[in-house]
Amino acid sequence: LTFIHNGVDSRYVRSFSSKREEVRSQLGIGSNDVVLITAGTPKPRKGQLGIIKCLAEIKSPLLKVIIIGMGGPDQDYEALIKKEAETIPEQVILVERGPADHVYRHLACADVYVCNSVIESFPLAILEAMSMSLPVLSTSINGIPEQISSGVEGILFDDTDGLKSAIKTITDPDTRSTMAKAASARVDKLFDHSVMVGNWKNLLLHSCAG
Repeated sequence: LTFIHNGVDSRYVRSFSSKREEVRSQLGIGSNDVVLITAGTPKPRKGQLGIIKCLAEIKSPLLKVIIIGMGGPDQDYEALIKKEAETIPEQVILVERGPADHVYRHLACADVYVCNSVIESFPLAILEAMSMSLPVLSTSINGIPEQISSGVEGILFDDTDGLKSAIKTITDPDTRSTMAKAASARVDKLFDHSVMVGNWKNLLLHSCAG
């Protein structure tokens, strides 16, 4: 049995890294702010609401979160997100959904990627974040532990308390820097699209030879 993971064009994702300061300035993000980001259509299984609640409980004004993907079909859930965001308006940035390049520009301005989903498979959004050298905080579900090793490229958690603990840990700049480098290296080694294509090529050649 051969497993071939999906891959991402990490070089293309990284081409947006030069937009970091421009986008931070546009969003009013300070030089000392630590920016979390999560991307995806807002819906309960994605857990965007829980991320805002965690930040409200941590009470650190330098922590901000970008939620990108607003304007989706679940308007009731988005209304809850907006209401919760009003409790810490200086820390929550809600961004409308858009094409991939729109997401990559915002990844460039962030410091940490967060996946608070209760249902996922093998999310490409995590690989794209790793391509941008972002450490990842994520629920430990399905294929995600194949993407990151907890304590190396990011931190895996199981519940709200785990997410709060992970956020507090990742505010340390040395920890964040070490994990960011590891995340970038791992996606290049295992999940770049060139690796995926090479694995498919080897499998097909092997199958034909057999």
